[in-house]
Amino acid sequence: MDKELLEELPTEGEREEIQVPSSDGGIEVTEAQFLPASEWLRRAQSGEIILFPPQFLLLDVVSGFLDEEPRSDASLEVLEKRRAALLDFIHSGSPPWTDKVIAPKLLKMTEDGRSVLALDDSGPELKGSGRRGEPDRVVVLKFKKEGAREVRVAWKKDIMQEDRSNL
Repeated sequence: MDKELLEELPTEGEREEIQVPSSDGGIEVTEAQFLPASEWLRRAQSGEIILFPPQFLLLDVVSGFLDEEPRSDASLEVLEKRRAALLDFIHSGSPPWTDKVIAPKLLKMTEDGRSVLALDDSGPELKGSGRRGEPDRVVVLKFKKEGAREVRVAWKKDIMQEDRSNL
C-alpha cells in the first residue's frame, strides 16, 4: 500500500470524518441506505428501483448466504458463520468469484418476450485474456423503456431444460 495513503488512514480509536452522502440533484443517487441484499432484490423485483443484471446477480449470491431466515434473530455467531461461508464461496470455483467477469450476453428470447442473458462471456474488452464469467447461472428479465424489469437469476440448466420440455 502507498505510504502516503497509510499516513492518511486514521489509527485505531482515532476519530475519522465521514462525509455525509448528498444528492446529485435527483439524477442518479438520491439517498444512501444500508439494507439486506434480499431487500434490494425485493425492491428491484417490485419495480421500486432498477438493478442491472450484474448487480442483481451479485446481490442474489450474497443474499443466499447472509439473508437466511431468521435474520433479525440471528446471533452474532450465526452471522459470522454466514459471512465466513460467503467468503469461502467467493474464493471457490474455477475461476473463483473474486476473479469472475460479468458481461451479460443475450442467450435467447422466451416466448413471452423475456431476455435470457448468459453470464459466462468476458465481453469484448477482455477477449483473449482468459477471463471468464459465471457459467452455471443466467439472468432472466424484461427490458422496458426505463430499464431492466422483472429480473431473476436462474440456473442455466433449468432454463435450457424448459426449452427441451416445450419441444
